[in-house]
Amino acid sequence: MQPEQERNDVIARAMEAARDLTGLEIAYVSRFHDGVQEIERTTTAPTAVGITEGMVVPLEDTYCQRIVDGRMPSVILDTAANPVTAELDATAGANIGSYLSVPIRLHDGRLYGTLCCASSKAIDPLSERELELVRILAQLVAHQLDEHEQQAAALRAQQEFLASVSHDLRSPLNAIGLLADELRDRVPDVDPAEAGRMIREEARRVLAQVDDVLLVTTQRAGALRLRIAPTDLRALAAEVVETASWAAQGAGVALRLEAPAPLVAEVDATRLRRALQNLVDNAVKYSPDGGTTRVRVDRDASTALVVVADEGIGIDPEEVARLGERFFRASSAHEAGIGGTGLGLATVQAVAEAHEGLLEVASTRGAGSRFALRVPLRHRAV
Repeated sequence: MQPEQERNDVIARAMEAARDLTGLEIAYVSRFHDGVQEIERTTTAPTAVGITEGMVVPLEDTYCQRIVDGRMPSVILDTAANPVTAELDATAGANIGSYLSVPIRLHDGRLYGTLCCASSKAIDPLSERELELVRILAQLVAHQLDEHEQQAAALRAQQEFLASVSHDLRSPLNAIGLLADELRDRVPDVDPAEAGRMIREEARRVLAQVDDVLLVTTQRAGALRLRIAPTDLRALAAEVVETASWAAQGAGVALRLEAPAPLVAEVDATRLRRALQNLVDNAVKYSPDGGTTRVRVDRDASTALVVVADEGIGIDPEEVARLGERFFRASSAHEAGIGGTGLGLATVQAVAEAHEGLLEVASTRGAGSRFALRVPLRHRAV
């Protein structure tokens, strides 16, 4: 992504080009939000038009809103002669005699605002070629703003991730330290065998967090190497279910394995085990007390399928496609106050892609989720 100053320079040059191309006195970029239009940037040359950076105007008082929703044309050659603009406060208040506005839409179709040009006097008609060039400049501005939004979102996600990881790692490390102190001090009520088991479990949680970070990062860099060997997926799923049973019992969640027969596939058992652990751990974490999580091992002609289905809080349909992104967490999890780093499903996605497989998701908000990890039965050597 471009550095901030370079991005700002590109937008400034685009505004200047639009102003020079149209012959109007000023060009500016506005942003629509919360029912207002905010003037974010303007060209710097002196002008008689009363539009300045930082100006905020209710959308219904603007030309831009009317142009965007189709009530007015994109070009107004003489605002005083136009019956709509002649009545608007901006015509006299901002000394606008002519006006051009082009919507700025981001890559996902969202309306950001507008690229506008204005003058204090009426102008002659613009050619279609000139108008098309201004539209292209608006697309250039949109691209720069897109990069800025993506960079800001990535920074926010990384900050949230670091906060979540710090919190998630602190808890098991504190528990390990406390148990170790109790063993050292020979606290009478502490069973050494039970304390050792708990230390191992907390250490496993820490290592799992670190493994997830390394796995996702390595996969994104194209450097993840698999150790392929014939593996009984029923036995693998049984191990994962047994490991998760203690947490499930504590959460009041019934954990069921449905795997009537052995199923051998050529996979990296360590990576696949981690992916299944994440799916099962998530299902238990997001399930209500008294709910049931089912793990099913199945196959078709050429692929193996491990399905983890829960009766939990579910996910909004529009967020399902983002579940494999690093650091992304569904709004339902945020609203329920359930912690996490947003790496669990990214890890599953990375493992699926490394095996040339798929992670299929079906979910309904408030009615549970179904995650299906599908991998080829036979590994294709590269």
